[in-house]
Amino acid sequence: MTAQDRVLFRIPDPAEQRAGAFDSLGRWDAAMFTVVSERLPACWVAGLTDGLLTLAPREWQRAGFWTTTSMACLRRLLNTTV
Repeated sequence: MTAQDRVLFRIPDPAEQRAGAFDSLGRWDAAMFTVVSERLPACWVAGLTDGLLTLAPREWQRAGFWTTTSMACLRRLLNTTV
C-alpha cells in the first residue's frame, strides 16, 4: 500500500487469545523492515490489482479469501463458549 511518498506493508497480525484468529491486519511503514534475503518462498507469487502489488501465497490473493477466512474465524468464535 502506498500513500504519496510512504510505502506500507499489510501484515496479518495473529490474535494472542485464539490460535488461527487475527486481531487486525496491521499496516507497517516499510522503513521498519530490512531485506535479509533476495529469495521469496517458492509458493509465493506477485499479484497486481488496482495498482497494489502483493507478494503472498496464491491462495491468499484469491478474491474473497480474507473475507471467507474472517467469517470462518467469526463463526468459530460465536460457536465457542467461554
